[in-house]
Amino acid sequence: MNDTAEFKIGARIKISSAAGPRLASKQGIVIGSGRYPDAVRITLDGSKTPITLHRKYLSFEEAS
Repeated sequence: MNDTAEFKIGARIKISSAAGPRLASKQGIVIGSGRYPDAVRITLDGSKTPITLHRKYLSFEEAS
């Protein structure tokens, strides 16, 4: 079973401040799973290229 199953493709996410000042509070969309079980591939809003982050740095974006 894939540990990133809770982060479905297309889900809106927010990056926690624990990820560091450069990424803190940024938002994006899940585009897939990473190479490792706890890795998630995301594209940040306004970015062309995806990044991979550990799932502990991600949370679901609150619905407005």
